[in-house]
Amino acid sequence: MIVCVSGADGCGKTTLVAELARALPASSVVTIWDLMAEPAARPIFATKAQLQAFLGCLAPESRSLFLMSCLKAAMERATSPVILVDSYWYKYIANEIALGGDPARL
Repeated sequence: MIVCVSGADGCGKTTLVAELARALPASSVVTIWDLMAEPAARPIFATKAQLQAFLGCLAPESRSLFLMSCLKAAMERATSPVILVDSYWYKYIANEIALGGDPARL
């Protein structure tokens, strides 16, 4: 089962996901930033600031593909029967459209 909690910035997504995780001990919480916890990624992105600097070098569509691939990889690595997704992917897509990305491709 995949539970995706979505909403505007500051509406309580992360708080709700944390409460769901406490209520469902057999669950895994995944986010787009889970790549930072991967040992293989540490030499490349030792800090979130380094990852964000790298993302700033990418074009809108490339950045979106990278971020969505990170989220997909996090979901694939989750081993529990319930995956709780702290989701704000739509915010990234909207941002990329504002930066000139092709809405049809995004």
